[in-house]
Order: sequence, then structure tokens, then C-alpha cells
Amino acid sequence: MTKLHEKYRKYADKNRLYSGRGYAVLDHRCQQIFRHVDGLQGKTLLEVGGGEGLFTLWALANGAARVIILEPEASGSRSGVAKRLERHRLALRIPEDRLRLYRVPLQDFEGEEKSFDLVFSYSSINHLDEFACTSLTSSYGARKRYLSVFRKVNELLRDGGHFIISDSGRLNFWNFFRLKSPFAPTIEWCKHQEPFIWKSLLYTAGFEFGGLEWLRFYLLRRLGAIGVNSVVARATTSQFILTMRKS
Repeated sequence: MTKLHEKYRKYADKNRLYSGRGYAVLDHRCQQIFRHVDGLQGKTLLEVGGGEGLFTLWALANGAARVIILEPEASGSRSGVAKRLERHRLALRIPEDRLRLYRVPLQDFEGEEKSFDLVFSYSSINHLDEFACTSLTSSYGARKRYLSVFRKVNELLRDGGHFIISDSGRLNFWNFFRLKSPFAPTIEWCKHQEPFIWKSLLYTAGFEFGGLEWLRFYLLRRLGAIGVNSVVARATTSQFILTMRKS
């Protein structure tokens, strides 16, 4: 365990980070997100839509060498996240060369080819182009726009690098019965897509399958496989974690 890991654990608990739930729940979520990646030690990450950087900080605390966050806050995403991220960075004494924030969308990011070991998008893939995301299964133009983005991700990754997408799928039991899910009351399901749609596009963009699982709630962690399957997901948030690897 690194000094930063212990410092971040105490800091997250003291400040009740991650929606007031603290480090244990955050750690549980990150362990599942990065499960199909062979460790983070010494790796360089790019997080798309990273918000205040809680997952990014976890990655640094668990061995990542450097992380860049893309968060176009000025374009109307989440208010105040840049200030919170900087507050976290200063409190944890993380050098600027290990954690940088760029307020641009992925499409406008000018990174060098093959400069990242991992690109990560948590609840942000649909926001890259909401109109195109809505019509991915019916519009060639929409698919072409996302393929352009995914090919850019492929170019940014080193050989064998990973691209992780975590988002809610379109299919949900509550929505099927025209009810609002108490677990995800604000989700507009039509603006999301199923993991197999993303996987198909990523195959075309030069990726191969690395792993797929459904989000396991912290309170259900003792149930093992029973608490992490598509049925439980469809009855709650429909959230999946798709890991693809650069071919």
C-alpha cells in the first residue's frame, strides 16, 4: 500500500467523498471497473468526463504514473468540478505533472499517438454526441460519428492498451413498464445504448473484447455472482462495464 493510497483513504472518509459514502464504496466500485486490466502500476491514463477526479485519484493511489482528465465544464457539464479536483489534488499533494485537467471534449483533445495505456469513460460515453447516441442503431451517420471518436481513442492507446466504458444500457425493467426507476430517476434511457452496440462499433474501430460485467452494488457484495448479473442490473440502473483492448 502506497503512502498516497493511505492518505486518499483517510481523505475520502473524512470528507465523505463519492456521494457521501466514503472510500470503501469508492474502492469497491473501482476494483470492479478495472478488474479486466492487468494492474495500473506505472500506467498512463486518460479519463473522459472525469468530473472531480475521484476515480482518477484512486488510479493514482493504486500505482498509476500519470492521469489526464477531460472535463469540458465550460460547455455546461458539471458545475464546480474543476475547483473540487484542484482542491483534492492540493490536499493530497499530487504534483501537477501527474494529474492534469483539460476542459475540452474528447473530439478536441490533441494528444500524442500511443501515449496512453488506458482510456476510461464513466457515465460519459453518451454525452460525447447525444444525438448520434440516440440513433446509433438506425443511422449510418451516427455510427460514423462515433467510429471517428473510437478510432481516435485507438490511436491514443499504446499497443495492447485498454478502453473501458461504464454506462447504463438502454433496456431497463422500470422503463419497460413506463415507470421511473428509484435507482436511476434522472436517466433518459433513449439516450443510452446496450453494451453489445458499443462492442460492435469498437470491433470496427480496431479493438478486441476484454470483458463485460454488470455493476455490483456495494450492499450486495457478499452475494457474489448472484448480486452481479444482467437481471439485477435491469431491475436497478442497467449499468455495465465493458473493457476492450487495442488489437
